[in-house]
Amino acid sequence: RGSHMRRRKKRTSIETNIRVALEKSFLENQKPTSEEITMIADQLNMEKEVIRVWFCNRRQKEKRIDI
Repeated sequence: RGSHMRRRKKRTSIETNIRVALEKSFLENQKPTSEEITMIADQLNMEKEVIRVWFCNRRQKEKRIDI
C-alpha cells in the first residue's frame, strides 16, 4: 500500500482532550468494530488509522498492567 518512497509515518501526537475521549471510549468498549472506529475518528476529527492503532496499543498496555 502506498509508494515505496514513503517512510514510516512519524508518530502522531494526540492532544490531551482527544486522549481523554479515547480513554472514555476504551472503558466502554475495548474492541471497537471498524464502524465504531470510523465514528470515533469522525467525532474527534482524527484519522481512522490513528484511532485503530491507539486502541491496539491501549489494549497492549492493559495486558501489561494485568500481569
